[in-house]
Amino acid sequence: PAGSDLVFCVEYAPNGVASSVRTRVGLVFSKQKPLFRAATLALENPQVQIPPESGDYQVEARGRLARDDTLLNVFPVLHLRGKQFEFDVSQAKDGKTPASAPLLRVIYDRRWQPVYPLSKPLALQPGAQLRALATYDNSSNNPANPDPQASVHWGGRTRDEVLQGFFDVAIPAHSKKDGLLIPD
Repeated sequence: PAGSDLVFCVEYAPNGVASSVRTRVGLVFSKQKPLFRAATLALENPQVQIPPESGDYQVEARGRLARDDTLLNVFPVLHLRGKQFEFDVSQAKDGKTPASAPLLRVIYDRRWQPVYPLSKPLALQPGAQLRALATYDNSSNNPANPDPQASVHWGGRTRDEVLQGFFDVAIPAHSKKDGLLIPD
């Protein structure tokens, strides 16, 4: 609506080389009111505690959808020790036991954090469970690791670690995103 603020968060980490960045944003305004809008939801697990010299340490986050939604894309975020990221979804079909379906499996590289659009939007039913699984390398085999002897905890600094699995769902344009995702 008129008078709204648009807030963008851009994260830069020092790499020892002086450089400059020019961030740009493009907007397209529709002449018609949209029927749907994208809402970004997040699976997070702030209980990340990676022991020293752990080469394949895993942490997961889960959440259930509260209503029908259409999944559009996924976006994983880890920091320097991120090694692999997986997204799965489980939902009951015809009242049967939920079947798990992979959405994304990637070898993680912090320098390359794209949004991964689904090849076809995926209809999800209420109760569908989304899971994000992160694998970390806090060992001396990881050249990006600043201190393999340190325990690593959740935090916003690059030397800390996170597990954030973002995903966009299409929701009716007039509805709110509050309460769409129920953390497990």
